[in-house]
Amino acid sequence: MPEREMYYLTEEGARQLEQRIGEIRAKMAEDAKWLTNSPALSAPIEDYYHSQLELNRLLAIQKQAHIVNQEEAQKLGIGRRITILDPEVGEPEEFVVLSSQESKPSEGIISFESPLAMATLGRENGEVIEITTPSGRQQITLLQTNWIFFNVNDENRDQEKRN
Repeated sequence: MPEREMYYLTEEGARQLEQRIGEIRAKMAEDAKWLTNSPALSAPIEDYYHSQLELNRLLAIQKQAHIVNQEEAQKLGIGRRITILDPEVGEPEEFVVLSSQESKPSEGIISFESPLAMATLGRENGEVIEITTPSGRQQITLLQTNWIFFNVNDENRDQEKRN
């Protein structure tokens, strides 16, 4: 039996997934009112079919989702805000690291599995890092890493004070 894929989500990601499932179900219920009068190969039938496929995909993710706790998030690097300097860009760039299902690269939200997120995990601010991306190798400088979930920054500061 093949192993099931694990989908890591933050609590907010799980909430957004539930909301999207509800939206699709509501749209499909509304669309179903009109389907009986639609020809078999019409746009409304096709839209309904695509909605059903999307709903099935999201329900599969929900069924196999794992909500990360603080310890898991820290280990995976989920919930970080990283600021880098890429010499090719010339200005600092900021990214939020979340799960694959929550990533939106065009909005600066990247997956913890991305080359950039993996390369910066556990690195120090100011460190020059070489990363390998689909477009090749490049060097970046990690300017800053902050945890944006779970009050991890406060816990790290408290731990540093004790040491």
